[in-house]
Amino acid sequence: MMQYAETRKISIISGILLTMVASGYYFPVGFHGLPETLNSKQILAVLGVFLFVARCVRENSAKMDGSILKSFLFAAVFSLWCYFCCVYNNTSDYAYAFYIGSFAVWLGGAFALCEIIKFFHGTVNLELVTRYLVLACVAQCALVLLVDNVPAVQNFVDFWFVQGTRPKEVGRLYGIGCSLDSGGVRFACVLVLIAHQFAANPRVADSKLALSLYLTAFMIIAVIGNMVARTTTVGLALGLAYIAVSVWIARGNVLTARQMRFRTIFSLVLALAVIVVFYYYTIDPGMRKQIRFAFEMFFNYVETGEFRTSSSDVLMERMWIWPWTQEGWVLGYGSFEWDHFYALGKQTDIGYCRFTLYCGLVGLVLFSIYFIYNSTVVMGKFRNSKMLGWLLLAMTFVIWLKVSTDIFQLYALLFCLPSDKVPEE
Repeated sequence: MMQYAETRKISIISGILLTMVASGYYFPVGFHGLPETLNSKQILAVLGVFLFVARCVRENSAKMDGSILKSFLFAAVFSLWCYFCCVYNNTSDYAYAFYIGSFAVWLGGAFALCEIIKFFHGTVNLELVTRYLVLACVAQCALVLLVDNVPAVQNFVDFWFVQGTRPKEVGRLYGIGCSLDSGGVRFACVLVLIAHQFAANPRVADSKLALSLYLTAFMIIAVIGNMVARTTTVGLALGLAYIAVSVWIARGNVLTARQMRFRTIFSLVLALAVIVVFYYYTIDPGMRKQIRFAFEMFFNYVETGEFRTSSSDVLMERMWIWPWTQEGWVLGYGSFEWDHFYALGKQTDIGYCRFTLYCGLVGLVLFSIYFIYNSTVVMGKFRNSKMLGWLLLAMTFVIWLKVSTDIFQLYALLFCLPSDKVPEE
């Protein structure tokens, strides 16, 4: 199935429904009145199992992409190693010992989302998945501002949705299932996906309307996403680099019509974004505070000549904590909880440190190999996707400098999509 094949047109209501489903997958959230351990991602995962069984019965076959099975094997080996580290260290902190379960849940939810998109559009591909993830992120950005400015909306969200640690307790913006660094990581991934559409999808690159809409979404997510979590900056930087290399820079000092079109629309959208941000920065003290938080690094550079933020200062000064025994370097200490190391005065948020403290350098290497493999699958599955695969891999390793999280929720979606490459004869 080709990535740029025509798709069935759907109604606005259907589009809103698909955006809500995409948000439920990409920004998992629990619901008031249901068990606290149950969230939207898990509900979609159960649906995905039923849909997969139904497809197997319909096609009289239980085929599964070999790349999924190999990735599953890597995840299983990592999980077993983490379990061994917990047993060896006599702890019961199985945060990543059952990572294989998280793998299965994300994969089931991703399959359900892809099948639902296929039901409405008649097909599913990278372009459609990107579209609904972008719509979900833009909707979350709008909701973030509503929650922050309209008490009735905030009360509604706080009552009906269970989101774990309340970000408002630390003075941070949030939406529905979208908050703190996990939200920032998801925003960052979508910014890279948008850049990929500019670089690799001619239907987007040749359409003034599509370019305008995607660039507007890019600016919205970049600005408001950074207000939620400055981790979004990673995706902004990688996305802009992708755009510069693939779209902006002229080849042989000759600008193509496509590059001229992109530069013109990009400049207009950027100018409009700067005007809107400057306007609210000037008239709204609350928005001024959020904008300064979102782009603290750049404000500090203008005001002091240094690219730095308060959080980066804390990370660099106090959070590079490594194992303090030889065994710890190999096997870690079998604990991922902040409180466990807080009592020892060795707490850290940095992903490389937390994984090493939990399961040693062996575990960190196994987890790294797992994501390297996932990225190679992306590079080989879609046309013109080598840069996308490299940037997603870079996203993983750069984010670990700040937090201990992963982006498998995006890889799971890409695994569930059909390849768009033409088989060699």
